[in-house]
Formats: sequence, structure tokens, C-alpha cells
Amino acid sequence: MEHAWKELKNDQKWCDLSAIKTNASCKRRRPDDGNAEGNEDGNKNGAANQGTVRPPGVKAAKAKGKKVDVVEAVNVFRNMWGMKREELVLKKETQKMALLDSLIAKGPLCEEEEALKMQLISEMMQNQ
Repeated sequence: MEHAWKELKNDQKWCDLSAIKTNASCKRRRPDDGNAEGNEDGNKNGAANQGTVRPPGVKAAKAKGKKVDVVEAVNVFRNMWGMKREELVLKKETQKMALLDSLIAKGPLCEEEEALKMQLISEMMQNQ
């Protein structure tokens, strides 16, 4: 155990522990005001007195890396939705053009088909 401590005491993870072990004789901090619920202030002061801050652990670093930024995700979604709208508009226009082509290619038209043909032609002229 002694050999392991000699090897690890200079490691960044254990530096704070060795400083506390040599400077303090007890494990628990006593609150300044005497209340048992002074943990919040004691932790803030204790963290400031320790000096170095330990890096995040492996699991915390992995979780942070996997976490998706909400703002970035919203921007990606908006971009995809805008592209989808454009595709739908183009698809609708293509369907109208195909219907108009089939009506023009068809020989004799009934009244309803003729009205639809004229409506599609007028819509095409307005869009241009």
C-alpha cells in the first residue's frame, strides 16, 4: 500500500488528497456558524481553498461529447423543414404539369376536363 501511495501521490487526481492529508488532521469540516446545515457554504469555501480543480471523469466526458446542442439541433431541423417545403412545392407543380400534359394530349375533352385545362393554364401563366 505504501508503494502505491508513493507512486500515485504526485498524480493529478490525488494531489488534492495528499495536501489535505498533510494539512488537516480530521476528515470532516466544521461549519463556521455552528449549524449542522452549513454544508453549502463549507463546500464553496473548501473548493476555493483546495487550489486545483480535478478534470471531469471518463463517464462525464463521454456524456458531454454525446450530448447534442439544442440550438444546433433546432437549426438543422429548420433547415431540413425548409428543404422539404421546397420539395413539396416543386412536386405539386410537377403534378400539375403532368396533368396538363395528359389533358393536352387527350383528343376530345368533356366540359369539366376543358375547365380544368383552362384553370391549369391560367395558374401556369400567373406563376411565371
